[in-house]
Amino acid sequence: MSIILTRSKATDQHCLVTSLSTREDTQLILIDPEDGRLKYSNSPGIDTFSCEGEALDFLADVDPYEILERGVALLGYAAIGSAGLVLLATRTRPAAALPGGHVVRLVTESRWVNVPLQDGGRRLTPEEAERVDMVPNFSLNNAHFYCETADVSRGFPSARPAGAPSWEFVWNRWLATPLRAAGLPAHCPHLLQGVVEARTLQDATGRRFTLVLLARRSRLHPGMRYIARGLNALASPGNEIDFLWRRGTVPIWWGVELRSGGVGEANIVVSPSRPYRGTRRYFRRLQKRYAPDPAVASALGAAAEAADCAASSGNGVDGGGAEEGGDADEDGDASLRVPVACINLLRCNMQRKDELLLSEHFAEGVRRARRRCAGAPLRVLNFDWHGMTKDLRERGAVEGLWALLVSIVAEGGVSVGTLEPGECRRSGFGTCAETPWPGGWRARWEAQQRGCVRFNCADSLDRTNAASYFCAVQVLAEQCRRLGLNIESPAAAAAATNGARERGGGAGQGNSNGKPRDPAALDISSIHRRVRDLMLAKGDRSGDPPSYSGNDTLPAGWEARKDAASGRTFFIDHNTRATTWDQAAANGEPAPAKTQAKWGLFGLSVDEVRARLRSDLVAAHAEVFLINGDMNSALYTSSRAMHSAVLGLLQGDSGGMAKSSVGRLQNLSVSVQRRWNNVLSDATRQVVVEMFLGLRLGAHFPSARIPYTDDLPLEGESDAGDSEESDEPLLPPAARQAGMEPLASEAALRSEARPAARSALLAVSCSQKRYVSWYRGATLLCTCVAILAVDFTAFPRRFAKSRTYGTSVMDVGVGCAIFASALVAKEARQEAPRAARAGICTALRQSATLLALGGARALLTQVTDYSVNAAEYGEHCNFYLILAVLSLLKARARLPPRWLLPAGAAVAAMHQAALSAGLIGVIHAEEGGSSLLSRNKEGVFSLPGYWALSLMSTGLARLVHGSAAAAAAAAARGSLSHGRALRRWLLRLACTDAVLWVVYAVLAAMQPASRRACNAAYAAWLLALNLLLLLALACVDALCSALEPALDQLASGGPFAAGADAEAAGTAHNRFELLSVTIRKPLGLVLAEAPAGPRSVVVESIAEGGNAAKSGIVRVGDFINRCSATVLKAGKDGEYEREGYGQRPYDNWETVMFDCKDQDFKTVLAAIGSNNERWGINKVTLELRRPVTDF
Repeated sequence: MSIILTRSKATDQHCLVTSLSTREDTQLILIDPEDGRLKYSNSPGIDTFSCEGEALDFLADVDPYEILERGVALLGYAAIGSAGLVLLATRTRPAAALPGGHVVRLVTESRWVNVPLQDGGRRLTPEEAERVDMVPNFSLNNAHFYCETADVSRGFPSARPAGAPSWEFVWNRWLATPLRAAGLPAHCPHLLQGVVEARTLQDATGRRFTLVLLARRSRLHPGMRYIARGLNALASPGNEIDFLWRRGTVPIWWGVELRSGGVGEANIVVSPSRPYRGTRRYFRRLQKRYAPDPAVASALGAAAEAADCAASSGNGVDGGGAEEGGDADEDGDASLRVPVACINLLRCNMQRKDELLLSEHFAEGVRRARRRCAGAPLRVLNFDWHGMTKDLRERGAVEGLWALLVSIVAEGGVSVGTLEPGECRRSGFGTCAETPWPGGWRARWEAQQRGCVRFNCADSLDRTNAASYFCAVQVLAEQCRRLGLNIESPAAAAAATNGARERGGGAGQGNSNGKPRDPAALDISSIHRRVRDLMLAKGDRSGDPPSYSGNDTLPAGWEARKDAASGRTFFIDHNTRATTWDQAAANGEPAPAKTQAKWGLFGLSVDEVRARLRSDLVAAHAEVFLINGDMNSALYTSSRAMHSAVLGLLQGDSGGMAKSSVGRLQNLSVSVQRRWNNVLSDATRQVVVEMFLGLRLGAHFPSARIPYTDDLPLEGESDAGDSEESDEPLLPPAARQAGMEPLASEAALRSEARPAARSALLAVSCSQKRYVSWYRGATLLCTCVAILAVDFTAFPRRFAKSRTYGTSVMDVGVGCAIFASALVAKEARQEAPRAARAGICTALRQSATLLALGGARALLTQVTDYSVNAAEYGEHCNFYLILAVLSLLKARARLPPRWLLPAGAAVAAMHQAALSAGLIGVIHAEEGGSSLLSRNKEGVFSLPGYWALSLMSTGLARLVHGSAAAAAAAAARGSLSHGRALRRWLLRLACTDAVLWVVYAVLAAMQPASRRACNAAYAAWLLALNLLLLLALACVDALCSALEPALDQLASGGPFAAGADAEAAGTAHNRFELLSVTIRKPLGLVLAEAPAGPRSVVVESIAEGGNAAKSGIVRVGDFINRCSATVLKAGKDGEYEREGYGQRPYDNWETVMFDCKDQDFKTVLAAIGSNNERWGINKVTLELRRPVTDF
């Protein structure tokens, strides 16, 4: 494939010259300089040529041109307003070669080219232009692959053509839309994100084979670690990856809450409202994907019946995999019988209650899904990886995992077949199980995988990578056995078999009647206590070699003897002084093909498996899994995988895994790096991912015209019609992150306007509380600058910390840190704390970071003999230890939020009384004793004052948020205008701050402020000063919000445009048309809050095939002006139970048109959701406000 991007020097016309490896001609694709659409008419001599040179000659004859970029593949194109983005793969490498000449290519280098467009003279706003520049930051190189000629989005070998992929895994689906619209779908190969690695190896007989790992990441729930967790509106979990098995986060609605601004513990939070919606839909999607081909299953079933008849006549066959006959259930859907086993690796102990709670919710969600699927074989098996590793070490944990998986993996089996040239005889199958393979090949099946094993931990990262690797080792051995590959050292295999069977373990895969063991019988606590006893339970002896008749000839040096205990014959090789149960062949070598049992590695220990498998195979297998773990971790967390050294268990001391992977000593640094990246860059990376996928374009580019949108359905795999909540509205990711839930119950709206009230707690001027972020950032930056600058002589000494009384710039550091922490505390935001009082261990864990920093600083200052100003906090005490102690006090002494301010005042009063009684003289005394208390008296005796400051700061922050919520509610009800409510809120803050300054003046008159003692005057000064700074930033934020619409218009050239330009600008921004539409529920709309201007709700995207799309009226970018809402009739309060009970529709409710302008997002959702079938209403009337433009 060859792609050339050219530009005409005369007309600035951009063209794409494309030559595909699958076609013999060359296409010339024009990029419309006006709106960015691709133009191609398939006209010979105009845009279709016999070769690339002919197309370039044609361009040269028209106008001189220059080549902007050359590439080997066109990965996508997007037109966004005045910018056209062309994505080219400039270098690829063949990552895997598949039978039939198909090559999977990994993108190693790529380039984005920005093609300027006229777009009617309109320009992108500075924010939109910045987002366009962010798109090339998407992590593309070495993480994406494609195949032009075969479908690699499904399990290998897929019978579907390359042009019909599984869209769940195609990441450039939106970027390929312009090519599909131009009638050139094959010109943009389907780009998959993940890992493709291949290794060519040899077995013991010299036969060459290729080991390929294909890992496909789902695009249905894209995003970063702390954003994409659990299910979303498409019923897809975050970090979902597809192999022959699955791995992903827990498929229910849950997330995390970061404490202490991102540096504290990340607590798991399960959605309190309908956490299991979408769980059934997700498992049905899995069942359909991993269900065998019905025709192949039917043919294999017939072959199995014939094999049973032959076996009854004395002819034994290996029936592995023939059991997947695929019997359909009562409804005729065979996929309902496909087993899905979830291996839950979360902690299942009381030390991590949040993971235990998530495990319980997971099990409950699967139980509900199983009930709704008529008893489908869905199950969850808990395996506490960390707990098992702690108690049994790594080897014991791996062996316990194998004991758990033995029957689960064997039940699903593996797919086995032969690929060969020739047309597939699909019609009239009979017992011929064949499917087509691109290139004129066919796949003849001997067995098909039936079912799925799914691994999960909290993030689907480190534990999941290790567990899936050790499961894959067992699967790899079985795959090689079915292919007749000898991957075992004969002597090692004989020794391992001898040792295992001397202990009575057999193959370890079944019970005495030859059936797989029931995994329900594998009690996890028993594995935890005696994992070896479980693995050595009596197994099936069907894999034993045939009995020795005594007449067969043995090689020289071999002897046959009978075991008195079991009555079986064993063999002694006197040449090597080894014993084995396997009869040697004439050349003296045991025949592994005759003695290998199905799933023969189950029941062996880690050491025995290591000794049995070929070292080169184990090394290659571990290497590709290490690459897979690091890549998936980098895409999800921007860091390498942790705990990957365990992958070297099967390599022994000679393996290089310990050197190349992240070992135990590096796990801490990777953990810190991971948290740092996630807290600081997750939001930015999330925006980049969404723009690459074409998601939430209306929010990212509100004023830009985007000619191409993603309009393809997700095939049957999206299962859009299988949702368990038919009236469930779709929420965008931003709404879900804010904690918003779909509101569609009878209590959703009891009045004409439902304010967000106390749950939203947003300032009236802005929905994201920018002033709080500004305050925290400004105080942190100023504190750091002051700490660094104070050591220089140029720093004015009057700004240094005061030694006795008075205030200065350097005295505000600890107070600002306390106040900033209080602003984001749960108590301040009027949310219920997690527990009434935390245990001492939990409190220490929450303060561990601050304690470590404080202890490290104290230690380093003593070791390095660094000069310490004892007048600050004492000789050993420091800023971090003060904050750590306050965190411990806060965790241990939780108070009701309304008592925080009075309690803080009471503590301050008692502390001040002690200071006035003479304690302050002790603190200010320059000379001190040699005891530890005397040398740290400043830090110890000031702790009550700082605790009082912390309590009062939290109470004051609660007052700030509460007054903001009250003002927002008043504006939502219409009792106050938006501007008046904002001014009233700011005035209330100003009055509160004035009172604090008066209190400070009174207290300072009694005793001047003293930082060393943290007296009452100092605490009052800090409260007044910080509230004043917060008030100033809130005023700036309100001013910016008021000016944003005007600034946007100014950026578009509105006020300064002349003539037609001014008229066009005014048309684009100031004129609207109103449209009305009535849509049946579910609407099939994704709504979002408008990113700029007055508060409003905008249509972000429209579900393909949904009711809104069928109406033909709703468009992306329409504003919701009004909507129908069901409200309580006047005077009917309390009468709904009596009048509405029974089959009749409720008659004490009425439908009104609710004004959605200037309403918050939750209020509009509640209004739409109030149209409930319980009131006999299954339709919603929307009045849309659409900007009128001239294009």
